[in-house]
Amino acid sequence: MTGTWLRGSEWRKWDLHIHAPGTKLNDQFVVAGASVWDEYCQRLHDSDVQAFGITDYFSADGYFSARDKYRERFAESGKVFLPNIELRTNDVVNKEQEEVNIHLVFNPFLSDHEDKIKSFLGSLKTSKTDNAGRNIKASELTQNRRRTPAGSAGYRTRKQCADWAGGKVSNSS
Repeated sequence: MTGTWLRGSEWRKWDLHIHAPGTKLNDQFVVAGASVWDEYCQRLHDSDVQAFGITDYFSADGYFSARDKYRERFAESGKVFLPNIELRTNDVVNKEQEEVNIHLVFNPFLSDHEDKIKSFLGSLKTSKTDNAGRNIKASELTQNRRRTPAGSAGYRTRKQCADWAGGKVSNSS
């Protein structure tokens, strides 16, 4: 085989697990005297990281918001944003009783990736149930913007607003 390679491999920095303002469970983004989105987007833009996995629990809301806010400010940027949905399981893996989290990264270059994400979340059951005993789907979980004393956001179901803290992925389909 003959041929001349003008360049070798090109490496880029990726960070596949960052949260955005408004993230569920632990939104601690606060900026004094400035827009939190202006500051967040500027830091992403100034970073030498080229690809970001925008992470949120049981949701891609953080990805959609961060992607859109960034594009409004830096339309010509070549930075890539990937939706990263973080799921919590019931599985304990050590003596500290830490549970396993699963990350699902979706391909943002597919034209229908938003529909696929919504469909997935609309069919993913959690171990949380409503008053009728029905498993709540991931798409029904939403952030309750009221802060808890510890400073982390709580969750509510869209249909019944029942408290849930740290929803888990159901082991049954």
